[in-house]
This record gives sequence, C-alpha cells and structure tokens, in this order.
Amino acid sequence: MTFPRRPSFTAALLLTCALQFPLKHPLHAETAEPAITPDVIYGRKAGMALTYDVIKPAQPNGAAVLFMVSGGWISTWADPAPLVVKAMAAKDANAFGMLLDHGFTLLLVRHGSSPYFRVPDAVEDVRRAVRHVRLNAKSMGIDPERLGVFGGSAGGHLSLMLGTASDAGNPAASDALEKTSDRVAAVVAYFPPTELSNYIGDKRFPALDFPADKSDAVSPIRQVTADDAPTLLVHGGKDTLVPISHSQNMLAAFQKAGVPVNLITFPEAQHGFAGADEKTASTALLAWFEKYLKPAAPVAEAPPVGIWEAKATLPDGSLRPSVLTVSEKEGHLSALAAGELGERKFDRITWEKGHLFMELDMEQDGRSGIIRVEASNTAADQLAGKWSFINDDDKSVASGAWEATKQP
Repeated sequence: MTFPRRPSFTAALLLTCALQFPLKHPLHAETAEPAITPDVIYGRKAGMALTYDVIKPAQPNGAAVLFMVSGGWISTWADPAPLVVKAMAAKDANAFGMLLDHGFTLLLVRHGSSPYFRVPDAVEDVRRAVRHVRLNAKSMGIDPERLGVFGGSAGGHLSLMLGTASDAGNPAASDALEKTSDRVAAVVAYFPPTELSNYIGDKRFPALDFPADKSDAVSPIRQVTADDAPTLLVHGGKDTLVPISHSQNMLAAFQKAGVPVNLITFPEAQHGFAGADEKTASTALLAWFEKYLKPAAPVAEAPPVGIWEAKATLPDGSLRPSVLTVSEKEGHLSALAAGELGERKFDRITWEKGHLFMELDMEQDGRSGIIRVEASNTAADQLAGKWSFINDDDKSVASGAWEATKQP
C-alpha cells in the first residue's frame, strides 16, 4: 500500500468523523443539546495528559461508544462543542449525530500522538482509556458492560485491537485501573489496516517506526480468538491507501473463529465515504451498536444448581463438550466437570447476580496454571462467556468461548 502525505490521513479522519457539515446549520431550537464534558484525564505520559471528551445526549440509553480520534496514528485536539453542533445539524446522515440522537453517550478518545509516540504506545493508551471509562462508568450514567468502539483508518485499527486483544484486567495489580477490564462489547471499523508487518519503518509515518518483532502484537489479524467482540467492517472497493483485502482477510478470520461479523463494501469508494455512502455506513453502524449494546436480559438470581451441557471452543476452532454438575450444600457451591479428559472438580466457584466464576488448578505435561471459566446468564437456562488458561505468571496464554445449556 502506498501511503499519501499525512494531510490526506487527516482528511480521511474528518470524513470518518462525519463532521464536515456547513456551519450555517444550527441545532433545532426544540432539540435539547447534548451535554459536553471536555478533557477528562485518563492518564499521563511524558509530562502530558491523555484525555477524552464525554458527550451525553439529552435522553441517554445507558450505552456508550468510544470514538478513536486517530488518523495515521496522529491524535489531535479540537473543541468538541462545534463538532457536536455540526453533527446534530445533520443527524440523519452522519454517525455522531445518529448515535447521539438515539441515546448513545459518545466519548472522543485521544492517544499519545505520532510523531512522538508509536503504534504500540497508541494501543496501550486506548486500552487504558477503556479501563478508565469502565471504572468511572457509574458516575457518567454508563453501563460498563455496554461499551462499543469505532474509528476509521488508524482509528479503525485501534478499534479492532480493542475488540481482539483486550483483557479482563490484572487482579493482582495495585492500581485500580489496571484491575479493570478493557474489553468492549461491539466494534465498527472503517477501512482499517489489519496487518502491519509490511509497513514497519515507513518513514512518512513515524508511528510505524517500531521494532518488527512487535508487529504481530499490534496487528488485529494476528489476535483473533473466539471471544472477540462482534465486529462490523466497512471498506471502499477502490481504497488504495488501505486495500479492501485488509477487511476481507479480517472477515475470514472472524468467521473461522465464530465471531459475529459483517463486511459492508462500497465498490466505488476510496479511503473515506461521502454522500449516500456515508449515510449508508452510518446507518449500518447505528444498527450494529443498537443490536450488540442493548440492555442485558434480566439475570437469574438463583444459583445454577443442576446439570449443564457445556461446550468450550479450543484455539484451533474445535469444540470440547463436557457435562457440568453444579451442587449446593449449606450455602456453598461445588462444580464437577466430566468429559473426554475425565472428571475434575473445580477448586473455586462463585455465583453472583447471574455471573458464574470457576477456577480449576491444573498441572499436566509439565505445565501448571489455572483453568478459569467466566460466564453470565444470556437467557433462561443459558450461560455464555469464556474460558482461559492462566499460567504461573498470571498471564492468559490460551482462551476461547464457553457456553452451557441446563438440562431438564
């Protein structure tokens, strides 16, 4: 891919933001304006603050969408007030306006910018931003489990990294922020670069000047697992900056892993959308977030006592079935899993407000660690979540989707 000069990336960012509307359109007098809290500090680095803006609609629905302010991994500041005015003036044709009009709280997230910082730095920054939003969600009137993310080009890349390479937090950390999950529930990525190995060291883009051995860690295509967030990809067929093959390859990887995914293409579009294409893309974005950020179904309060048919998705995509028997005695739960590897009793199990947490201490073939299962009620007699293998260094080295159905 041949990168243009940096100003073209900025133009693409503005297109993605869907903010290029005439200033002459004011907000309608009868429409309540969104409330704006600018420059919330979520971290500091190199003597500078990392910030995001909170834009809360007049009638919030409890869900929030984080927008990655990034073009060429350049993250610039702009006064959010006039941007919101422009978006709301054309709310039927742009993503920002549509989201706010339908009750989504919008957060504009800035990361440590190129040329001072590189792609791996930007990835770590936006992960910290999600942790900060989740930790402070209650004070902002946001459901911490209904967080989405979107962006275009470099912003799309960062959105995909949040959807594929996030974690549940480090329970052993002393910093409350580091204990907090940076997972998101849904992703929309416009024309995202998904494999960076071929672009390391491109001198026109300082953010790409980082060690080649780190490229896999910041390439979303290399991070796909079964528990990734549902993702909508949007790409132009004539994009020469980020060829459509990036999204096509990502689509195939998600499909192989069983992740909910869709790809919308505009055959004549290049790197950015305008007019009818922009409205179509924005409408699809809104529908995606409305589908995957809707309020969770009421959860069961009673413990999941009984027999469950469980399935774990292994890293190679195969399924491992088992029978999970959950018992309760004098207020204490126990769980026994029986499958092709025999019977094992979980060492720890808790159930709280529809959330199941189980751990099994394991030592096999010279490896030791913990098998951890985290799941929640998704419907009556249904549990869904993930399993992880946590090694002795408290790092997740393997994971996949996990689900269970209660037997009559």
